[in-house]
Amino acid sequence: MSSERINQAKVLLQEGKKREARELLQKIISADPHNESAWLWFIDTLLTDAERVTALEKCLKLNPNSKIAQRGLALLQKKQSTLSRLGELRKLAEQMVRIFENAQKVERDKEYMVFLGKQADILRKALHDSATPGDYKVAIVGSFKVGKSSFVNALCDMKNLASVNANPETAAITIFRYDNKAHAEIHMTSKKEWNEMKWPRLIKRNLLIRTIRAMGPFTN
Repeated sequence: MSSERINQAKVLLQEGKKREARELLQKIISADPHNESAWLWFIDTLLTDAERVTALEKCLKLNPNSKIAQRGLALLQKKQSTLSRLGELRKLAEQMVRIFENAQKVERDKEYMVFLGKQADILRKALHDSATPGDYKVAIVGSFKVGKSSFVNALCDMKNLASVNANPETAAITIFRYDNKAHAEIHMTSKKEWNEMKWPRLIKRNLLIRTIRAMGPFTN
């Protein structure tokens, strides 16, 4: 019985329905906490590395000889170690910038002062270029009814963030933005206003064009 349900979860994962697969696998694990196969597939549904590490460690308690769990845990630990080292290097670079700045304030030799300033600028640029952006945009573009809404839902791990029905929702420009408070803004643009927009390759329509900005958090 559990093998059939695990197969159902596999199909859900293949269809990009991670949330549904996770809920099904959680039920299997709750009924049978020692089901190693369920744990391994459950790991594929998790969203963060920390969650995956915890699940892999539990899986290894059930079967310390599991090669898949050992390899997965080793890869995640290596990734975390690399990120940790990169964080330490970034802190060191920020510290060096402050050292150069302080040295400039007390340095009397103008040429050396210029040299210190250049070194600080090089480090500042490197820190800026390597910084993780606070936010970023992902554009999903494609023909009608090819699965854009389904892809958005899978990407955000949501069931119905973008509705999937007979009426193409993404025929209009739709923007989803994460926020701490759930709300939506709907802006209507008339045909005349739309035609006046000087966009390249503009497709004229006889209907009103709607732009929906739906803001999270992403909840069902």
